[in-house]
Amino acid sequence: TMVGNITAAAFLANVWTFTGPRISNFEVFIQQCLRIGDVGAFRLVAAHMQDKAYMECALARQMMKDLFNSSQVLSAESVSESRPLVLPSSLWDPALNAANQEFAQHGYNYWSFDSLDQQTTSGHPMVQWPWPHGDLFLLFYREKNTKGVADINADWDFATANWLDDGATLFTPQVFAPICSVCIGSPTLRPSEIKKHMLQSIHQGSPLVIMDNTSGIGKQMGTVVRDIQNVWKAATLSACRPFLEDGWSSSMGDNCNPRDFLHALSPTKILQHAEQAFVASGVDEKLKLSDIVDLLDVVKRRPQTFHKTVCVVDPLTESTDQAVEKLMSVFTSTQACPGEFAPAEMQHKLVMRAWDLHLRLSGGSVCRWRVAFLLMVSTAFLVVACTSLAILRLWCDSRDALSPGSRGELDKCIEEWRLHDNSVLHTSFVVVPILLTILMSIETFRHVFQKWRQLHMEASHVVAEIYLFLGGVAPYDDRAAANEKRFLERLREMHTHSSLSGMDGDNSLGQGMDTDVPTSMNLDKLNSEVLWQLYGRRRGCCPCR
Repeated sequence: TMVGNITAAAFLANVWTFTGPRISNFEVFIQQCLRIGDVGAFRLVAAHMQDKAYMECALARQMMKDLFNSSQVLSAESVSESRPLVLPSSLWDPALNAANQEFAQHGYNYWSFDSLDQQTTSGHPMVQWPWPHGDLFLLFYREKNTKGVADINADWDFATANWLDDGATLFTPQVFAPICSVCIGSPTLRPSEIKKHMLQSIHQGSPLVIMDNTSGIGKQMGTVVRDIQNVWKAATLSACRPFLEDGWSSSMGDNCNPRDFLHALSPTKILQHAEQAFVASGVDEKLKLSDIVDLLDVVKRRPQTFHKTVCVVDPLTESTDQAVEKLMSVFTSTQACPGEFAPAEMQHKLVMRAWDLHLRLSGGSVCRWRVAFLLMVSTAFLVVACTSLAILRLWCDSRDALSPGSRGELDKCIEEWRLHDNSVLHTSFVVVPILLTILMSIETFRHVFQKWRQLHMEASHVVAEIYLFLGGVAPYDDRAAANEKRFLERLREMHTHSSLSGMDGDNSLGQGMDTDVPTSMNLDKLNSEVLWQLYGRRRGCCPCR
């Protein structure tokens, strides 16, 4: 079987299998292969001894206590002189364990549940104990806080918050070793989770095996991967012709390299082929055009990594030797193409430099806007003040012509004020127009509004250039090195324009890409700026459009 081929290739490549608290069909298939005599890989199991699911079973709880009580501190003596602990097998014996009716009747040969969270799993050994067919078990526990006691005791009154809690194990397989994912259409995961996991594996360059045996998102992804990997076949043109953009077939030949064919592939045609092949397969979660575009972008940047780390195996058409050869190539491909990640690192540096330039331009535009707004408000206030003083002066002059007996109480009050504060009034008549003239001269000769407008446009232009560069569209649809050079040149042009706008800038863009992130960059501020530029949302505020 194909699962037997996977375990055989894993055994030859010294690859382990990992099982958490939640088992899948893959573990069951591996155990079935071992029963018929196939070669098995080394199996690692990680779980929490005080998992809520285990603590609800009295037998499992007692066996966990026995394991803890018989444990020893790891040392050379304990390894060479340790005595095995024999656990009772009644938990896994259908004749003795009748807590689950299906298990009592069929054992591990049949079960009706599709998820371990369903009620029909109650009492089944799959949810009462970690996967028992492992070679190495990593069991975590919580200590009992007892002051003044030297010995370590487990807190058996404690249970994890969740049932079969993956997060309670505090074990990350990626830290232990590089991981390889095998997609067999597991019903325990939602199709959206399977698609997300497969796309993440391809993005990260992690080995991925897709088994073409079940309908669903895995079969669709397998079809898309096969269509893309046609660029590495011997008769490349004939294999890729149905998926090339219109007008490219006449200009392409079998002597073209795979990169040329990758740039000529049409995401729309690849998606149509995947949909037409499985239109009646009942796929709940389908691949979208954006998924194909994103996948092709990754493949164009790291073609050899994709070719070496992703494979599709077909149990119906491929022989054992063919399958094991392909699987061995994938399992040993974690360091096959490390050079292709250098452009990605360089791209990361360029993008971070561009965001640093955007932050400085955005900060400069905000400062210019504050100065311009202050000038505008001050000028408007002084204009109103000048107008009011002029009207007051005209009104006062017109009232001087009237006889004293015809003046009202208000006129008498104004006259008294003029007599007492005549110097202040005359000073205002002179100072206010002078201040207005100075502010208007500053606004005219310093071009504050024009500088703010230019800095704001340059900051927005930098954001647009970043996403054009990351998307690989014109003018960044050439080779990676040419795109990076063109992107850096355009950044330097915008940096020069910002300097002409009166903004003080450093020469970081002209010093190469020697550092990963500029030391002056505030990453938290950068995150807030990206949220605002991309989603129109400020941190701590309601979203807006």
